[in-house]
Amino acid sequence: MPRRIGLFGGLFNPPHLGHLILAERAREAARLDIVYWIPAGKPPHKTIDDPRPSPAERFRMVEESIAGHAAFRALDFEASRDSTCYSIETVRHVESMHPGAELYYVLGEDAFGTVNTWKNADELRDKVTFAVYPRPSSAAHAPNHASFRSLRFPAPAIEISSSDIRTRLRACRSIRYLVHDAALRMIEENAWYSAVIPELLMEHIRMVEDFAVTLAARWNASPDVLRVAVRHHDAYKTMTFEESVSVLRERGEAILEIETRFPVLLHGRVAAARLENTAFALKGDDLDHAVEAVRHHTLGRIGMSKTCEILMIADRAGKDWLDVNEVPADLHEAVRQMFGQKLADLKKRGQEMDKRLFETARSYGVSL
Repeated sequence: MPRRIGLFGGLFNPPHLGHLILAERAREAARLDIVYWIPAGKPPHKTIDDPRPSPAERFRMVEESIAGHAAFRALDFEASRDSTCYSIETVRHVESMHPGAELYYVLGEDAFGTVNTWKNADELRDKVTFAVYPRPSSAAHAPNHASFRSLRFPAPAIEISSSDIRTRLRACRSIRYLVHDAALRMIEENAWYSAVIPELLMEHIRMVEDFAVTLAARWNASPDVLRVAVRHHDAYKTMTFEESVSVLRERGEAILEIETRFPVLLHGRVAAARLENTAFALKGDDLDHAVEAVRHHTLGRIGMSKTCEILMIADRAGKDWLDVNEVPADLHEAVRQMFGQKLADLKKRGQEMDKRLFETARSYGVSL
């Protein structure tokens, strides 16, 4: 029976290599038989602005990141709860799982400085030993909680943070070698940590995905490539014009005059930059087709791939076609009808049309 148990909690939004290093150093220093990784659901002292990934999805990222380590285990006690969960409740739960075991609560020096304010601090004092790792910014000013049992262990100064990873992804920069490959794959497959996507837009993305996967089977395209493309195609639609321009100019891409008047035209280019720069889930031609589809899904382009054609058709789900069975059986005809309806909608709204849309529509036989 395990006698020394570690509790390593946090948002893990996302879990990164720094977390893995710290957990391993804690295991070694405290001679822990088990280290439970405990992703928070609704933490009492932090708010989560973007509901993606969900607590259950963060839990799966942790599971994938620690798979293969005999002493590491993921515990969903907090992530599976709808209500706020306090550390003392988690400690009691682990205590009930392992009666008589020594419990070690792994945390940074900065968090240890606040433990006397935690709920049921006196009970925590009696139940756990705090395994404390140094934080360069707080160690020199940390309070001396002499009444709390603590084990301080050395750890490298790791300049990796979940918030920096989220910032990098929003700016379409690479996070390779900052997170475990398994977590990176999940992040990329789902386009997590992009711009915040409101629920109405998420409903649209889910509908487009359903259409695209069905049409992929009909027209012999890759459903996996289309899933990744769909989840990225509107992921940056709510990004501000200034942020979009910053991403594209960092990549050396020019901003067209019409795009300054209609900033929504930029979101496909930004999402394609993210997919291309942080690519992990797709390789080779699959990646090229997904990037092209995301980049051109708003206006299309002459000679576009089947993946791009399907994404453009699926993106009209709920507009041109309420049900996927209404989409014409012939791919070329479906694209032609899609462009015709797209142009008709823009004309009805009196909106200026990008000449690139005209050129692509004409190539499919649409009379203008």
